[in-house]
Amino acid sequence: MTRVFDMLRARSGGDMARRYTYRKMMPAEISAALQRTGLSVGQFSRIIGARYNGPDDSTVQKWLDGRQDAPTYLPALFALLALPDGIETAREAAEAYIEEDS
Repeated sequence: MTRVFDMLRARSGGDMARRYTYRKMMPAEISAALQRTGLSVGQFSRIIGARYNGPDDSTVQKWLDGRQDAPTYLPALFALLALPDGIETAREAAEAYIEEDS
């Protein structure tokens, strides 16, 4: 195992703890991305497993209102959802992990 870490360390120039700084999506960008997908806040929340207790009480709505920072993975997720069959694939994957549907 040590050899694997040594190889990774050599490839990274010795800096294995390198971190990246990402710009977070702004509320208007999230809103536009949701519109492009055609997903509602509730539908998107279900796909990503975010809390949704109605349109005014959800994690995604907090991102849209600027009350909470959006996670840095959102741009990548929206890009994947835009792929052919991306939304359907995401829905199927989410459904496979939903334990309780209230």
